[in-house]
Amino acid sequence: MDRVADEHFRSELEELARERFAGEIQTVMGPRRGTIRALVRTSGPDGHKRPLRDFELAHRPDMARFRDDVVERFPAARKLEFVLDDGRGDRWIRPVNVIIAPLDRPLPGEGGAGPGAGDLTPVMARLGSAELEIVDTLISAGIAANRAEAIRWSLARIGERPAYAQLRERTQEISELKAQF
Repeated sequence: MDRVADEHFRSELEELARERFAGEIQTVMGPRRGTIRALVRTSGPDGHKRPLRDFELAHRPDMARFRDDVVERFPAARKLEFVLDDGRGDRWIRPVNVIIAPLDRPLPGEGGAGPGAGDLTPVMARLGSAELEIVDTLISAGIAANRAEAIRWSLARIGERPAYAQLRERTQEISELKAQF
């Protein structure tokens, strides 16, 4: 984006944020690598300091509508983050991520099957700390919106590997051999 287009984009985002959050958003930045960042004021309407979680609880429906506004007006956006400035430059207190669309998946209306398409079967899995860290990293990176989606994404990557196709063929051969007994 050139500087004029970038400034226009940012001012339009800030206007949307003002409409949705009644002045509780300090500024909006982005998109940087598909991520739009909304900087939440560190104090609430009453002037007291508050954690980001309080903002999230108070504005969850507004956050969803803001996401929809962003998707409608800025199709290249892939992730929306709400963050508090921690006062130390460009470091952020843990953001609230609102996934617009994971980077490897089409946006709504672009075709393809996304999460929720077709029948999903619930599965309970116990994960160790190393596996849980992998899943949470996928969420933090914006690849998945939640742990279930991160696990589905990981399994889909395994399903794309040639070794998995060979394993599946061998499993079918074994099933056929068992049927002959």
